Amino acid sequence: MLPALRAAAPARIVVVASGLHKGQRMDFDDPQGERRFSMMQVYARSKLANLLFARALARRLRDSGVTVNALHPGVVDTGLAREFPWPFRVLATLVLIAPDKGARTSVYLATALELEGASGDYYVKCRRIEPDPAALDDGAAERLWRLAEAATGIRMGS
Repeated sequence: MLPALRAAAPARIVVVASGLHKGQRMDFDDPQGERRFSMMQVYARSKLANLLFARALARRLRDSGVTVNALHPGVVDTGLAREFPWPFRVLATLVLIAPDKGARTSVYLATALELEGASGDYYVKCRRIEPDPAALDDGAAERLWRLAEAATGIRMGS
């Protein structure tokens, strides 16, 4: 898709992550959580991975007219909470927001005129914020990029 996006520039890529990335670190020795599985930890690390991916992709697309930004949509009532362990399920019901409200930041990143050219950032409630320092680790972003290339057999460029 990247050649098509570059040809269609200006274009935007929006990556959905989560505030649950905070406090996480990538486990490059067990990236799939196969040796030690915790549903919540694997989910949280996957959201950190989304932020690292967005960072690596934004770097690769710099000056191409294609921007990449990530967001936390809020705790949206998607049905996912049904799979959480019971204490988290109960907590989630107290803070869940409607899907249309959860989509606001995604739509904002995809359409806001004031964001033209903005890339590599993280947003919550339509505002740019700093993610956890682990999400700003360019070394981890590049390591994850190479891991994804090896796992998929697809070279995505450096």
